[in-house]
Amino acid sequence: MIIGGWRGPGWRVAGADLRLGSGLREWIRSVIGGRQARHGGSLSGVLPNAREDIVIESSPVQRQLVGAALRRHREQLGYDLADAAAVLECDRSKISRIETGQRGIRPKELRELLAEYGVSEQEIGVLEAIVRASRAGAWWPGHGEILTPAAREYLQLEAAATQINLWAPHQVPDLLQTTGYANAIAGAARGYPAGGEPAALAALAVMRQRVVLKERQPAFIAVVDEAALHRMVGGPEVMSAQLYRLAEAARDGRHGTIRVLPFASGGHAAGIGGAVTMLGFADAPSMGVVYLPRPGNDGTSLVDQADVARYTTAFTRLTEAALSPAESARLLGELAQAYDDAGHIPATSRAVGLWHRGADSRWKR
Repeated sequence: MIIGGWRGPGWRVAGADLRLGSGLREWIRSVIGGRQARHGGSLSGVLPNAREDIVIESSPVQRQLVGAALRRHREQLGYDLADAAAVLECDRSKISRIETGQRGIRPKELRELLAEYGVSEQEIGVLEAIVRASRAGAWWPGHGEILTPAAREYLQLEAAATQINLWAPHQVPDLLQTTGYANAIAGAARGYPAGGEPAALAALAVMRQRVVLKERQPAFIAVVDEAALHRMVGGPEVMSAQLYRLAEAARDGRHGTIRVLPFASGGHAAGIGGAVTMLGFADAPSMGVVYLPRPGNDGTSLVDQADVARYTTAFTRLTEAALSPAESARLLGELAQAYDDAGHIPATSRAVGLWHRGADSRWKR
C-alpha cells in the first residue's frame, strides 16, 4: 500500500522508496491521461499525494455514513450511477459499492464527487474528516486494548461531531461521571475485553470527558432520568459528590445543557427506550448517527436517516418533559444533600412530591 507521496523521482511505498523509470512514468501518464488533462498535464496533479489517492481503511459505519451522503446528493441532483461513474472514470459497480458502504473511497475521489454534486465546502470538510477519522491520531493511547471495535468506531465519529445529545435512563452518563462514580461503575461491570480492569476503564472515561467537553467542546445536551439519581453507585459519598458535580454543571452550563426527567413526567421515556447517544454535524445537517450502547463497552451505530429522525423526535419530547437546567440543578442539589445527611437516598415519594406540573406545563415546586 502506498503510504507516502512523491519523494524525488519515486514513490515511498510501505516505508521504502520505489524508483520509477521514465518508461513506467510514461505508461502511468497514458493510463490516466484523461484525468491528467483535467489537472493541466501534471502527473503530480493527478497523484499529488499518495494519502489522497489510496482508500483509507475505515469502519463499516464510517463507510455507510459517507456512502449514504453521496447517494443522497447524487439523487438530489438527478444523477444516476453511470453519471457518477463518469466523474471518477470508473464502472458503475464501484459507485454502488461505495454508496452502500461495501468499500471505502479515496479522499481525492470523495472531493471530486462532492464538488460535482455542488456540495458546500463545509460539508465536504465534515465528510473528509469522517473518512480520515480512522487515520487520525487517537486520544486513547495505552487504552486501545479495552475498547471494542464498535467503541473505537463510535469515538472516531464522536471526534468529528459538533452536537452530542444523550439520554441516560439507568446511570449518570460517561461524559459527566466523577472519578469515584466511574470507578464504581467499571468495578461492577462484567464482560469487558481482556485488560479491561476497572481502573483503566475509569481512567478512559475521565480522559474522554477532558478531550470531548473541554477541548473539542461540541454542543451538548444530556437528559438524565431521575431513576439514575436514586440508584446507589459506590455508596453515599460517591453519590453525593456525583450529584453535586451534576448540579454545578447544570447551573453553569459551561459544558452543555443538563436536564433531569422527573418521575412525575409519566411515560415520556417509553418512546425512546434504553440509553441513546445521537451525534450531529453542523455543516452537514442531513447526516446523523444514533449510538445504542450495550454491555461490555460495546454498542450499535445507526446511520439510516429515518432511524436518526425517529430518535431525534423522541429525544425532543424528552427534553420538553424534563426539568429546566435551573430546576434540575436544584433537584440535584437536594438529592446530593440527602445523601450527605442520611447516608441513603430519600424516599421516592418525597422526591416525587417536590414537583407538580403548573398551568404553563412546566414542572414546579
